[in-house]
Amino acid sequence: MLEGFTHEMKTPIMASQLLLANVRDDSLSEEQQESLLATENELKKLQQLIKEILFVFHNQQAHDDQPLSVREMIDHLIEEYEVLWSDKGLRIEIDQQQELTFFYHPKLAKKIFSNLLSNAIFHSPPNSVVTIILTNKQLTIKNPIKKTGPLKHSDLAKPFFSYGEEAGTGLGLYIVKTMLKHSHYGFTFDCQKDFTVSIYKKQD
Repeated sequence: MLEGFTHEMKTPIMASQLLLANVRDDSLSEEQQESLLATENELKKLQQLIKEILFVFHNQQAHDDQPLSVREMIDHLIEEYEVLWSDKGLRIEIDQQQELTFFYHPKLAKKIFSNLLSNAIFHSPPNSVVTIILTNKQLTIKNPIKKTGPLKHSDLAKPFFSYGEEAGTGLGLYIVKTMLKHSHYGFTFDCQKDFTVSIYKKQD
């Protein structure tokens, strides 16, 4: 039902985007232009959420696991997201203690690590440090977070959970948790002074 619902949403969103593109005009007031831009941004967010949901549906049956270098994937993603973290004045530090090999489907593995890294970049305050620690058994990503008041651990990976006027969990962590649920890997997260997520190999 959810897969069908997301497909049905694609058409009205595209129609709305075309309508807004035609409405844009130099004669609009500054306030109208700002409202138009805000609406366009919200539609883009919806469009991205639909892509995230459909990605999981379309790939949840993939079992083509391969040995993957986590360091290589992380380095590639850091380069891919350079505009995002450099604009915020962030610094990304990697502490590689050992080589970590991740046995997983390549496309899905990239999704997992891109969600974790983009989440750290998005929620880090400007001019702070994102730390990535690699051992032969575990990946840990740690980043400082803005003060948001009390936040229950059980709420951290809930989809679309709001904990402030402009703060929420979105789908990133929920998708990672869902993708790893029936795999050989476990997933933990914690929110104290810093936000910390770890992926580790489960005990046999």
